[in-house]
Amino acid sequence: MRKLPEIKSSGQALPIIVLIMAVALTIGLAVTSRTITDIEISEQTREAARAFSAAEAGIEEALVGIGETTFKDDLEAGVSYTATKTEIGAGVSYVFPQTSGPDEVRTLWLAEHDTLNGFYDYDELEILWGNVGTDPAIEISLYYQDGSDFKVTKFLFDPNEIRDPENYFCHPNGDNCENVKCGGADNTFCTSEVEMGEARFQYQVILKLADAGVVGAGKTPLFARIRFLYTSEAQKLGVRASGNGVENFPSQGVQVTSVGETEMSTRKVEVVRLHPAPPGIFDFLLYSEINLSK
Repeated sequence: MRKLPEIKSSGQALPIIVLIMAVALTIGLAVTSRTITDIEISEQTREAARAFSAAEAGIEEALVGIGETTFKDDLEAGVSYTATKTEIGAGVSYVFPQTSGPDEVRTLWLAEHDTLNGFYDYDELEILWGNVGTDPAIEISLYYQDGSDFKVTKFLFDPNEIRDPENYFCHPNGDNCENVKCGGADNTFCTSEVEMGEARFQYQVILKLADAGVVGAGKTPLFARIRFLYTSEAQKLGVRASGNGVENFPSQGVQVTSVGETEMSTRKVEVVRLHPAPPGIFDFLLYSEINLSK
Protein backbone atom coordinates (compact mmCIF):
# COMPACT_ATOMS: atom_id res chain seq x y z
CA MET A 1 0.00 0.00 0.00
CA ARG A 2 1.44 3.30 -1.09
CA LYS A 3 1.93 5.92 1.60
CA LEU A 4 0.74 9.47 0.81
CA PRO A 5 3.42 12.15 0.94
CA GLU A 6 3.39 14.39 3.97
CA ILE A 7 2.22 18.03 3.47
CA LYS A 8 4.53 20.45 5.10
CA SER A 9 2.57 23.40 6.69
CA SER A 10 5.44 24.91 8.56
CA GLY A 11 5.30 28.77 8.48
CA GLN A 12 1.80 29.14 6.86
CA ALA A 13 0.00 30.11 10.10
CA LEU A 14 2.09 33.24 10.62
CA PRO A 15 0.91 35.13 7.50
CA ILE A 16 -2.70 34.28 8.35
CA ILE A 17 -2.31 35.57 11.90
CA VAL A 18 -0.61 38.73 10.64
CA LEU A 19 -3.45 39.28 8.13
CA ILE A 20 -6.10 38.86 10.83
CA MET A 21 -4.26 41.23 13.13
CA ALA A 22 -3.96 43.82 10.33
CA VAL A 23 -7.70 43.65 9.62
CA ALA A 24 -8.53 43.92 13.31
CA LEU A 25 -6.11 46.84 13.70
CA THR A 26 -7.65 48.61 10.71
CA ILE A 27 -11.16 48.19 12.11
CA GLY A 28 -10.00 49.34 15.52
CA LEU A 29 -8.32 52.44 14.11
CA ALA A 30 -11.43 53.26 12.04
CA VAL A 31 -13.69 52.95 15.08
CA THR A 32 -11.29 55.03 17.17
CA SER A 33 -11.07 57.73 14.47
CA ARG A 34 -14.86 57.85 14.14
CA THR A 35 -15.24 58.12 17.90
CA ILE A 36 -12.71 60.95 18.08
CA THR A 37 -14.50 62.74 15.20
CA ASP A 38 -17.88 62.37 16.89
CA ILE A 39 -16.45 63.75 20.11
CA GLU A 40 -14.96 66.72 18.25
CA ILE A 41 -18.26 67.40 16.48
CA SER A 42 -20.16 67.19 19.75
CA GLU A 43 -17.70 69.58 21.36
CA GLN A 44 -17.97 72.03 18.44
CA THR A 45 -21.76 71.84 18.56
CA ARG A 46 -21.74 72.48 22.30
CA GLU A 47 -19.37 75.43 21.91
CA ALA A 48 -21.45 76.85 19.04
CA ALA A 49 -24.57 76.62 21.22
CA ARG A 50 -22.78 78.41 24.06
CA ALA A 51 -21.61 81.16 21.69
CA PHE A 52 -25.12 81.53 20.25
CA SER A 53 -26.63 81.74 23.75
CA ALA A 54 -24.07 84.41 24.63
CA ALA A 55 -25.00 86.38 21.50
CA GLU A 56 -28.68 86.16 22.44
CA ALA A 57 -27.84 87.42 25.93
CA GLY A 58 -26.18 90.41 24.29
CA ILE A 59 -29.30 91.07 22.23
CA GLU A 60 -31.50 91.05 25.32
CA GLU A 61 -29.12 93.31 27.24
CA ALA A 62 -28.94 95.83 24.39
CA LEU A 63 -32.71 95.94 23.85
CA VAL A 64 -33.38 96.86 27.48
CA GLY A 65 -30.31 99.08 27.86
CA ILE A 66 -30.93 102.82 27.91
CA GLY A 67 -28.48 105.52 26.88
CA GLU A 68 -25.77 103.14 25.70
CA THR A 69 -24.75 101.84 22.31
CA THR A 70 -22.18 99.16 23.20
CA PHE A 71 -22.65 96.30 25.64
CA LYS A 72 -19.98 93.81 26.75
CA ASP A 73 -19.92 91.12 29.39
CA ASP A 74 -18.09 87.94 30.40
CA LEU A 75 -20.78 85.42 31.24
CA GLU A 76 -18.36 82.78 32.50
CA ALA A 77 -14.80 81.66 31.93
CA GLY A 78 -14.14 81.78 28.19
CA VAL A 79 -17.67 82.92 27.24
CA SER A 80 -18.47 86.55 26.40
CA TYR A 81 -20.53 88.81 24.14
CA THR A 82 -20.21 92.21 22.52
CA ALA A 83 -23.40 93.92 21.34
CA THR A 84 -23.88 97.23 19.51
CA LYS A 85 -27.15 99.13 19.14
CA THR A 86 -27.73 101.64 16.35
CA GLU A 87 -30.72 103.77 15.40
CA ILE A 88 -32.28 103.06 12.01
CA GLY A 89 -34.52 105.10 9.75
CA ALA A 90 -33.22 108.55 10.71
CA GLY A 91 -32.23 110.50 7.60
CA VAL A 92 -33.56 111.61 4.24
CA SER A 93 -34.57 108.13 3.07
CA TYR A 94 -35.64 104.85 4.59
CA VAL A 95 -36.50 101.39 3.29
CA PHE A 96 -38.57 99.34 5.71
CA PRO A 97 -36.57 96.26 6.74
CA GLN A 98 -39.56 93.92 6.49
CA THR A 99 -41.81 93.41 3.51
CA SER A 100 -45.51 94.02 4.10
CA GLY A 101 -48.25 91.49 3.47
CA PRO A 102 -51.85 92.27 2.46
CA ASP A 103 -53.65 94.48 5.01
CA GLU A 104 -50.47 94.59 7.11
CA VAL A 105 -49.78 98.08 8.44
CA ARG A 106 -46.40 99.81 8.61
CA THR A 107 -45.92 102.94 10.70
CA LEU A 108 -43.64 105.75 9.56
CA TRP A 109 -42.84 108.07 12.46
CA LEU A 110 -42.77 111.73 11.43
CA ALA A 111 -42.05 112.92 14.98
CA GLU A 112 -39.71 111.46 17.59
CA HIS A 113 -41.40 108.40 19.02
CA ASP A 114 -40.90 109.20 22.71
CA THR A 115 -41.01 113.00 22.75
CA LEU A 116 -42.86 114.04 19.55
CA ASN A 117 -40.08 116.60 19.07
CA GLY A 118 -37.76 116.92 16.10
CA PHE A 119 -40.55 116.25 13.65
CA TYR A 120 -40.20 115.91 9.89
CA ASP A 121 -40.76 119.36 8.42
CA TYR A 122 -40.44 118.95 4.65
CA ASP A 123 -43.48 120.12 2.74
CA GLU A 124 -43.58 116.94 0.64
CA LEU A 125 -43.17 113.21 1.22
CA GLU A 126 -42.15 110.66 -1.41
CA ILE A 127 -43.55 107.13 -1.16
CA LEU A 128 -42.08 104.21 -3.11
CA TRP A 129 -43.82 100.85 -3.07
CA GLY A 130 -44.42 97.52 -4.75
CA ASN A 131 -42.23 94.71 -6.00
CA VAL A 132 -41.29 95.07 -9.65
CA GLY A 133 -43.93 93.45 -11.86
CA THR A 134 -46.75 93.57 -9.28
CA ASP A 135 -49.71 95.95 -8.94
CA PRO A 136 -50.65 96.37 -5.25
CA ALA A 137 -52.88 99.23 -4.13
CA ILE A 138 -51.78 101.27 -1.14
CA GLU A 139 -53.51 103.30 1.56
CA ILE A 140 -51.61 106.07 3.38
CA SER A 141 -53.10 107.68 6.49
CA LEU A 142 -51.27 110.77 7.77
CA TYR A 143 -51.93 111.68 11.41
CA TYR A 144 -51.07 115.20 12.53
CA GLN A 145 -51.80 117.71 15.26
CA ASP A 146 -53.48 120.99 14.37
CA GLY A 147 -53.39 123.19 17.45
CA SER A 148 -55.13 121.13 20.13
CA ASP A 149 -56.89 118.90 17.60
CA PHE A 150 -55.63 115.61 16.20
CA LYS A 151 -56.54 114.93 12.59
CA VAL A 152 -55.99 112.41 9.82
CA THR A 153 -55.93 112.69 6.05
CA LYS A 154 -55.78 109.78 3.61
CA PHE A 155 -54.25 109.04 0.24
CA LEU A 156 -55.28 105.98 -1.79
CA PHE A 157 -53.52 104.69 -4.90
CA ASP A 158 -54.37 101.78 -7.19
CA PRO A 159 -52.24 101.15 -10.31
CA ASN A 160 -54.80 98.68 -11.70
CA GLU A 161 -57.50 100.87 -13.26
CA ILE A 162 -59.84 98.03 -14.23
CA ARG A 163 -59.72 96.12 -10.93
CA ASP A 164 -62.19 98.37 -9.13
CA PRO A 165 -62.82 101.62 -11.00
CA GLU A 166 -65.45 102.64 -8.45
CA ASN A 167 -63.23 102.44 -5.35
CA TYR A 168 -62.37 106.15 -5.59
CA PHE A 169 -58.66 105.40 -5.39
CA CYS A 170 -56.19 107.52 -7.29
CA HIS A 171 -55.46 105.80 -10.63
CA PRO A 172 -52.52 106.67 -12.88
CA ASN A 173 -54.78 108.18 -15.55
CA GLY A 174 -57.74 109.00 -13.35
CA ASP A 175 -59.20 112.28 -12.16
CA ASN A 176 -59.48 111.40 -8.47
CA CYS A 177 -55.94 112.41 -7.44
CA GLU A 178 -55.40 115.49 -5.30
CA ASN A 179 -52.36 116.98 -3.58
CA VAL A 180 -49.97 114.52 -5.23
CA LYS A 181 -47.53 114.56 -8.11
CA CYS A 182 -45.02 112.46 -10.00
CA GLY A 183 -42.03 114.28 -11.40
CA GLY A 184 -43.41 117.33 -13.17
CA ALA A 185 -46.95 115.98 -13.52
CA ASP A 186 -49.54 116.93 -10.91
CA ASN A 187 -52.41 114.77 -9.64
CA THR A 188 -50.93 111.44 -10.65
CA PHE A 189 -48.28 108.90 -9.64
CA CYS A 190 -45.50 107.10 -11.52
CA THR A 191 -45.80 103.47 -12.57
CA SER A 192 -42.28 103.00 -13.97
CA GLU A 193 -39.56 101.24 -12.00
CA VAL A 194 -37.48 103.38 -9.66
CA GLU A 195 -34.43 102.64 -7.50
CA MET A 196 -33.53 103.88 -4.06
CA GLY A 197 -30.17 102.57 -2.93
CA GLU A 198 -30.15 98.83 -3.53
CA ALA A 199 -33.95 98.57 -3.50
CA ARG A 200 -36.14 98.67 -6.62
CA PHE A 201 -39.79 99.67 -6.56
CA GLN A 202 -42.56 99.60 -9.13
CA TYR A 203 -44.42 102.78 -8.10
CA GLN A 204 -43.61 106.27 -6.88
CA VAL A 205 -45.63 109.26 -5.72
CA ILE A 206 -44.93 112.54 -3.95
CA LEU A 207 -47.51 113.69 -1.41
CA LYS A 208 -47.93 117.46 -1.18
CA LEU A 209 -48.15 117.71 2.60
CA ALA A 210 -48.47 121.50 2.68
CA ASP A 211 -51.29 121.53 0.11
CA ALA A 212 -53.04 118.74 2.05
CA GLY A 213 -52.84 120.79 5.25
CA VAL A 214 -50.64 118.30 7.13
CA VAL A 215 -47.74 120.71 7.70
CA GLY A 216 -47.65 124.45 8.24
CA ALA A 217 -48.05 126.97 11.03
CA GLY A 218 -49.35 125.38 14.21
CA LYS A 219 -49.32 121.88 12.71
CA THR A 220 -47.18 118.92 13.71
CA PRO A 221 -47.03 115.74 11.59
CA LEU A 222 -47.05 112.73 13.91
CA PHE A 223 -46.92 109.51 11.92
CA ALA A 224 -48.11 107.82 8.73
CA ARG A 225 -49.86 104.46 8.57
CA ILE A 226 -49.27 102.59 5.31
CA ARG A 227 -51.30 99.55 4.28
CA PHE A 228 -51.13 97.35 1.14
CA LEU A 229 -54.34 96.20 -0.53
CA TYR A 230 -55.28 93.91 -3.44
CA THR A 231 -52.17 91.76 -3.20
CA SER A 232 -51.24 88.31 -1.95
CA GLU A 233 -47.50 88.95 -2.16
CA ALA A 234 -45.43 90.65 0.54
CA GLN A 235 -44.38 94.05 -0.83
CA LYS A 236 -41.43 96.41 -0.37
CA LEU A 237 -41.91 99.92 0.97
CA GLY A 238 -39.64 102.97 1.02
CA VAL A 239 -39.90 106.69 1.79
CA ARG A 240 -37.80 109.73 0.93
CA ALA A 241 -37.77 113.38 1.99
CA SER A 242 -38.98 115.74 -0.72
CA GLY A 243 -39.60 119.42 -1.23
CA ASN A 244 -38.41 122.15 1.11
CA GLY A 245 -37.40 121.42 4.69
CA VAL A 246 -34.62 120.89 7.19
CA GLU A 247 -35.55 118.13 9.63
CA ASN A 248 -35.34 114.62 8.20
CA PHE A 249 -37.15 111.47 9.30
CA PRO A 250 -36.64 110.70 12.99
CA SER A 251 -35.51 107.30 14.25
CA GLN A 252 -37.80 104.42 13.26
CA GLY A 253 -36.29 101.83 15.60
CA VAL A 254 -33.02 100.14 16.49
CA GLN A 255 -30.82 97.41 15.06
CA VAL A 256 -28.79 95.30 17.47
CA THR A 257 -25.80 93.24 16.38
CA SER A 258 -24.40 90.85 18.98
CA VAL A 259 -21.35 88.58 18.73
CA GLY A 260 -21.00 85.72 21.19
CA GLU A 261 -17.60 84.07 21.64
CA THR A 262 -16.13 81.03 23.34
CA GLU A 263 -12.63 79.62 23.08
CA MET A 264 -13.68 77.50 20.10
CA SER A 265 -16.64 79.23 18.44
CA THR A 266 -18.07 82.61 17.42
CA ARG A 267 -21.71 83.32 16.58
CA LYS A 268 -23.37 86.54 15.36
CA VAL A 269 -27.02 87.54 15.77
CA GLU A 270 -28.78 90.61 14.33
CA VAL A 271 -32.21 91.87 15.40
CA VAL A 272 -34.28 94.83 14.17
CA ARG A 273 -36.91 96.25 16.49
CA LEU A 274 -39.10 99.06 15.22
CA HIS A 275 -40.69 101.51 17.63
CA PRO A 276 -44.00 100.27 19.07
CA ALA A 277 -47.05 101.35 17.08
CA PRO A 278 -50.82 101.03 17.45
CA PRO A 279 -52.36 97.77 16.18
CA GLY A 280 -54.06 97.60 12.80
CA ILE A 281 -57.54 98.13 14.25
CA PHE A 282 -56.46 101.64 15.32
CA ASP A 283 -57.16 102.93 11.81
CA PHE A 284 -60.81 101.89 12.05
CA LEU A 285 -61.53 103.55 15.41
CA LEU A 286 -62.75 107.04 16.15
CA TYR A 287 -61.68 108.93 19.27
CA SER A 288 -62.96 112.19 20.73
CA GLU A 289 -62.37 114.15 23.93
CA ILE A 290 -66.01 115.28 23.86
CA ASN A 291 -69.33 113.81 22.76
CA LEU A 292 -69.70 112.93 19.09
CA SER A 293 -72.53 114.24 16.96
CA LYS A 294 -73.62 112.96 13.60
